[in-house]
Amino acid sequence: MKTSGKSSLIKFVFAYIDLIYKIFPLIILVVFSILFIISLDSVGKDIGMYDVLNVFTFKKIVGMENHLKLLPIIAVILNLLIFVLIYLALRQVRGFIKNVYEESAFSAKNGERLKWVGIILAVIAVIKQLAPVILVSFFLPVPTVTTRILIFAMGLLSVVFNVYMIAGLFVVVIGQIMIQGAEIKEENDLTV
Repeated sequence: MKTSGKSSLIKFVFAYIDLIYKIFPLIILVVFSILFIISLDSVGKDIGMYDVLNVFTFKKIVGMENHLKLLPIIAVILNLLIFVLIYLALRQVRGFIKNVYEESAFSAKNGERLKWVGIILAVIAVIKQLAPVILVSFFLPVPTVTTRILIFAMGLLSVVFNVYMIAGLFVVVIGQIMIQGAEIKEENDLTV
C-alpha cells in the first residue's frame, strides 16, 4: 500500500501549486503595473477593463461625478488586494500540501494553515461583495436614505449567503478539527 509521501497525485498537486505560487508575483507585477498606468489615463471612462476579478458588478457609470473620477484606480487597488490575498492563501496551501507529502498531514501546523486559508477566503468574499455596494450606496446619487440603507442591507446579505464565505468558514472549522486531532494524537502518544 502506498504511503502519502510516495503518492504521485500528491507530488503532482504540490508541483502544480508550487509553480503557481512561484509565478504568481510576476503575473501580479506585470498585469497590475500595466493596468495602473492605463488607469491613470482613464478618468471618467469604463472601468470594466481594469476590473480583472470582477469586483465591481457595474461596468460603466453613466454621468460620473467629479468624485468618481478615481474609480478605475480604486478598481485596480481592490483587485490588487484580492490578488495579494490569493497569493497568501497559495502560500498556506503550498505549506499544507508539503506537510502532507512529508507524511505529517495531521498536525497543529496544518490546522493553522487551513484556518488561515479559510480566513483569507472569507475576507475575499467580503471584499468582492461589499466593495461595489459601498461605492454605489455612498458615491452614486441615490434618491432616498431608505434606498441607500436597502442597498447596503442587500450587500450585507449577499456576504452572508456567499459561497466563498461559507467555504472559508468551513475550512476554518476543518482547521480547528485538525488542531484538536493533533492534540489528541499527541496525548495518546504520551500515554503509550
